[in-house]
Amino acid sequence: MSLFKIPLLLLNAGGLLVSHAFSFPPPPVVEVRYPRRKSERFLHAALPAITLFTPAIFLLETIVIVLNQIRGPPRRLASVLILSSTPESLHTSTAFVLGTLIICMAAILRYACQKDLGRLYTNELTIRTNHKLIVNGRYSFVRHPGYTSWLITELGLLIVFSARGSWITESGVLDMGIGKTVAGLYLLVFAMADTLLLVKRIPREEGLLKKEFGKDWSDYKRRVPWKLIPGGY
Repeated sequence: MSLFKIPLLLLNAGGLLVSHAFSFPPPPVVEVRYPRRKSERFLHAALPAITLFTPAIFLLETIVIVLNQIRGPPRRLASVLILSSTPESLHTSTAFVLGTLIICMAAILRYACQKDLGRLYTNELTIRTNHKLIVNGRYSFVRHPGYTSWLITELGLLIVFSARGSWITESGVLDMGIGKTVAGLYLLVFAMADTLLLVKRIPREEGLLKKEFGKDWSDYKRRVPWKLIPGGY
C-alpha cells in the first residue's frame, strides 16, 4: 500500500465536488420555464446526497491508508475499516490513475463551462433576464459541454471504483446485502439521470433556446452540430 495514492484520492474527492457544484444562486421562479416533474424532483434530491457520498468513499480509503501507517490501535482500526480484506490490499493501479485523470479532466471542463456561462449557469431550464446565447469557449465545440463533463465524470468513477486495489473492490462490501443494495441504488440514480438528460432535458433546453433566439440558434446549431461529443453525438 503506497502513500502515493492519497493525493490521487483527494484529487478524486475534490474533482467530484467541483463537477457537481453549482456556484450560482437559483434563478427567480418567474424565469423557470420547465418546473421539475416527479422523477426530476427525486433526482434533484438524490444527487446532492450522492455528491457527498462519493467523495466520502475516497476519504474513507485515505483514512485507512493513513491509519495503517501508525502502529497499535490506529492500525487495528484500519483493519476493521477494510472489512473482509487487509489494508495492504489497497494499492494504486494503472486503471485507478487513469480514472483519476478522467475525473480531474471532467472537473476542469465543468469549471470552464461555469465560467463561459456566468450567471446563466443554473440547474434549472430558464431564460434569464437579458439572456444571451453563448457560442464561444467550450460551447464552440459542442452545444452542451456541461453535460459532457457529467458523462465524463461517470466514466472516471466507473473506472476508479472497479479498479483493483480500491476500497470498493478489496473490502468485500459488494458481497454484503447492504453493499449490493446501495450499489444498485447508486447505479439506478445515475441511469435515471442519464436517461432524463438525453431523452428529456436536452430536447427541452434546445426547444427553449430555439424559441427564444430563433435564427441565431439555428445558425449556431448549424455551426456546432454536436450535442455532447465532437464528431460523435
